[in-house]
Amino acid sequence: MKKLQDDQLDIQDARGQGYDNGAIWQENIVESKHEFKKKNNLALYIPCASHCLNLAGVHSASINAEMKHFFETVESIFKTFFSRSTSRWTTLMKTLKVSLKGHSDTRWSSKSNAIKPLCTHIKEVYGVLKNMIANSLNAETYSSAQSLLKNINLTFLFYLDVWKQI
Repeated sequence: MKKLQDDQLDIQDARGQGYDNGAIWQENIVESKHEFKKKNNLALYIPCASHCLNLAGVHSASINAEMKHFFETVESIFKTFFSRSTSRWTTLMKTLKVSLKGHSDTRWSSKSNAIKPLCTHIKEVYGVLKNMIANSLNAETYSSAQSLLKNINLTFLFYLDVWKQI
């Protein structure tokens, strides 16, 4: 409300109000939404269109078995393999100098943030995985790296390139 007053906007001229659907449950947003509605009952709440589009994108990436496998592999490289071990993470960072990222199931942009550095540095990641297999001191690192290498195939590389563009 203060922002409307500061910008000299008349609340009676408003015909809608929209918030990021993910933020709508924050107490201050809920209070603002109700206060706004009390002062102007014509200002209907409209879900944020970009957030709805975000959810559609996230859903579309999760209903196809190949896409699901692709994003699970991306997440496994980051979360299950490298970030779960400080020694593996350190080895990766010595090679990359750029951090790989995990992704969220509810934020489309997080998928892009996870894919772009992986796509740019896939050769280095592949090389680190191969070195870890060759020099592995434990069975878990060996088998996990080997499993990831099997998943980094032509199909995975194709999807990585396609999703980098989106």
